[in-house]
Amino acid sequence: MTAVGAVIGAVEQLSSTGRRSREEILPWPVTRTRLKRLTSGPGRRIGDAVVGPPRDHVVAAVKLAAGLRLLLGRPGHTERGILLASLATANVVNHLRVGGYGMDGSDHLSTVTFAAAALDKLPGNTPSDRRAVLSFLAAQSVLAYATSGLVKLTSPTWRGGDAIPGVLRTRTYGDRGLFSVVRSQPVLAKGMAWSVILTETLFPVVLVLPPRWARASLAAGAAFHLANGRYMGLNRFFWAFTATYPAVDFLRAELAGAARTGTLTPSAAPAALSAALSAASNALTTASTALTTGPNAGASR
Repeated sequence: MTAVGAVIGAVEQLSSTGRRSREEILPWPVTRTRLKRLTSGPGRRIGDAVVGPPRDHVVAAVKLAAGLRLLLGRPGHTERGILLASLATANVVNHLRVGGYGMDGSDHLSTVTFAAAALDKLPGNTPSDRRAVLSFLAAQSVLAYATSGLVKLTSPTWRGGDAIPGVLRTRTYGDRGLFSVVRSQPVLAKGMAWSVILTETLFPVVLVLPPRWARASLAAGAAFHLANGRYMGLNRFFWAFTATYPAVDFLRAELAGAARTGTLTPSAAPAALSAALSAASNALTTASTALTTGPNAGASR
């Protein structure tokens, strides 16, 4: 499913390449200054060769080809791993290209998903390795939702209900029809804001729900992302986040099974989940640091 979002993103990127090269605010000669190693010597030559204009569209073409091959072809185990690794690498290169500007949560989560899925295809992997990959993806999904909800909870704009009309009135993420509705009905806007806050913050509860309720909650999450795609244009979020739902359901079943057999008591379950989330957070922090920091990182921000 994540490959669908990659294809959509690649098509969007290819369709705007010519316009961006003429009008973009942060061209490559500017964004590469974020990392000192990309401003001179071999780093600069490699960066210019890989993502400098007019070759920046090559990365999007690689994403498109790899995504279509995964979706429409029948790649073998090894080829699938190579394709997934290519998609993860393309996302990382895009991050370097634009310095993270214009990228969003769907890009970050899809990068993690592609990288984890590629690791799952390494030769010699065991069923335990696959369970570890699925548990990691589930933990990352839960972490992403909970973090987003908690950040909104700390915002007076979200708690007061002003965030919904504020977002919907923008050109990038707005919808004129829905904006006119929430602008005239502040109670509805506040209710929508709090429904988002609570849904995201309490998403980890899905891991301890009975199967029927858990899957109903995941279906509600999918509907939430569909609505965001319709009214805010966040179409890739649907594919990036719902692609992790099977992993979330897997981890829920694993925790329930362990609790039934006594290998994981109810009191120990929160600690185990906390450890999984901590591992996911630490892994992402390490990857983010490696991508976005350099000798002159602090001075360039």
